[in-house]
Amino acid sequence: MPRNFDRYRMIDGRTRLGAAYFNAIWTDIDLRLAELEQIEITWEDAVRQVSEFGLVRINQVLAGPIQEINTEMGKLRTALAGLPYAVTSAELATALQQQDQARAQLASTINAAIAEINTDLAQLGGPQLPLLPTGVDAGIYGGAAAIPVLQIGPDGRVVHAENIAIEVQSSVVVSVPQVSAPAVAGAGYPHTITASAQSLLAAPTAIASFDFVLPDGSVVNRPAASGSATCIFTVTAAVGSTITMKARAIDTLGNRSAPAQTTSSVVSAGVQQPAITAPASGATTNLTPSVTSNAFTPVGLSDTHEMSDWEIRNAPNGGGAVVVSSSSSTANKTTWTVPAGNLADGVTYYARVRHKGTNLGWSSWSADLSFVARVPSVAKPSIVAPVDGATGVGRKPTITCSAFSVIAGTDTHAATEWELVETLGGTNYLSGSTAAVTSVALSMTGLKFETTYSARVRHKGASLGYSEWSDYVSFTTLADPYPDSMIGTAMLGGYLAGKRTYGTDLYAVIVAPKSTEVSRQYFSSGTDNSNTTATGWIDGLTNSNAINDSSHPAAQYCRSLSTGGYNDWYLPARAELSYVFTQFKPSTTQNYDQRPYRNTTYFSAGNGLDGGGNGQENTFGVNPYSTTDPAQTGIAAFKSGGAQAYGTGTYIASNSHTTSNCWGQQFSDGKQVSVSKTTSSTVRAIRRVLV
Repeated sequence: MPRNFDRYRMIDGRTRLGAAYFNAIWTDIDLRLAELEQIEITWEDAVRQVSEFGLVRINQVLAGPIQEINTEMGKLRTALAGLPYAVTSAELATALQQQDQARAQLASTINAAIAEINTDLAQLGGPQLPLLPTGVDAGIYGGAAAIPVLQIGPDGRVVHAENIAIEVQSSVVVSVPQVSAPAVAGAGYPHTITASAQSLLAAPTAIASFDFVLPDGSVVNRPAASGSATCIFTVTAAVGSTITMKARAIDTLGNRSAPAQTTSSVVSAGVQQPAITAPASGATTNLTPSVTSNAFTPVGLSDTHEMSDWEIRNAPNGGGAVVVSSSSSTANKTTWTVPAGNLADGVTYYARVRHKGTNLGWSSWSADLSFVARVPSVAKPSIVAPVDGATGVGRKPTITCSAFSVIAGTDTHAATEWELVETLGGTNYLSGSTAAVTSVALSMTGLKFETTYSARVRHKGASLGYSEWSDYVSFTTLADPYPDSMIGTAMLGGYLAGKRTYGTDLYAVIVAPKSTEVSRQYFSSGTDNSNTTATGWIDGLTNSNAINDSSHPAAQYCRSLSTGGYNDWYLPARAELSYVFTQFKPSTTQNYDQRPYRNTTYFSAGNGLDGGGNGQENTFGVNPYSTTDPAQTGIAAFKSGGAQAYGTGTYIASNSHTTSNCWGQQFSDGKQVSVSKTTSSTVRAIRRVLV
């Protein structure tokens, strides 16, 4: 056979390397091919021997030629592997195609010999030898083809004794595929293998298909598209095991790649049971609430949220009847609003949901979430202070209620209405609506001591109107710290005269000790204009502060007095002196009740102490005198001759009458008189303590 060197010759300038480099390689290839041709002759001779001596062990005849074929093909492959990548793809493809054609011719020659052997074996009644494939398979020409070894059996017939493998190697013309699959596979769920490869031969040769070997050993062929193919199968292996998948590429000429494999761990898979996150469990909602679940969560495998199924039932744990459902909804995956017309006011319902994955299917139903459907309204408030059953509460407490709130809706706080009664159904001390507040201070003169009261409240919304009334809260006021039984008792720097209301506040009135009495002028000299400032009939403290200077010795003395540990003494006003007289009248002298000072007619007409005033004394609680009322005090220390008794003379008040006169109180008969400001008169201070 002529040599093939000229066919492989390289020309300078066509590749990056010089011709001298490649020509040596091509020469070597040519020599190898020449040797193969010689081996073919040896093979044909071996076949003739098998034909002539059919009873001789076939492996003894074939072993030598087969070994030589393998050796020479190995050398050829090594030589081809040394080709540098500088050879252009077109040139390399042409060279490889020429080699493959030579190998295919060799395989055809071998197959012809095997066919002749099979004819002889058929006549002898022996088994047939398999033919070698003519394609290129993962660099192994003919794959793992096995030729049976024959021998004569006891009955004189040819039988099969053993096999010998024939491996005819060639160059790789199909790349090993890249095989991939998810790292985990769900037991009982589809699993995907993807493979890609490329042909190393020139176009139009391309990857035609892939053989996928599945974990159970079965082989599935899938056509290729752009050098890739995908195979999907259902995982049947047990959870916790590892599965192996293989793939082999096949080109359009029938050449096959070496197999590649990948593995996956088998896990338990599914869709996680969802949970309803809103509304809160046990919440009160409107009649069209929105129900929300947590996010879709696949377990073990990746998946997408395809749809959800929502249910509202009238009993828990999937019991009772379905009141309304979403059916399988792709639009309401994690939030669903209950359509109007399905829920009733005041009824408890139970919501649940399940998620569906595109591949993993349905999850189990979530746990129930209960809620109460309500028509929107202003919530019933409650009294939070004082607490129900409280005792020792002050006479002017602040009543506090809970914050304005709305059931199953929204609104603004427009007003609050309060009610405070001594007996249920009795007089309300706090009537009517007030501003949108949550607390109110008692604005009256004060509650009674040691008395139980009941309070309630309701809120008003700008749109929804009034709420229900709150439940009543009852509380008891404190005991009187200064009861009338203690009048005349030494305390708080002096002696208790009783309790009087100033404005809206209740005070204990304390008279200074007898030892602090002095004689002082109201005004020292000249013209006094204090009648324009010190005019209050009740509030001696305010009057005294207005004239607390050296020109007004009486007021200045009282304001600077410090006795019994207190220094807030002042010169009493007319009404205060009148009140002290009623409490501590020292003698049994008949009271003066004539015009204009203590006359009942004038007093009841609101004319006040001098018949021309505005009745301020009435508000201080001083009653008009009669000839016998008030009577002499029953407190010994304040009776005439007692250690704390008032004298029978005139005690001046802090009230200015005219520019030259001030008012005074006679403690013999209770008559109030106008006295000269510059005349010294008796002065006895008082103080007051807030109860």
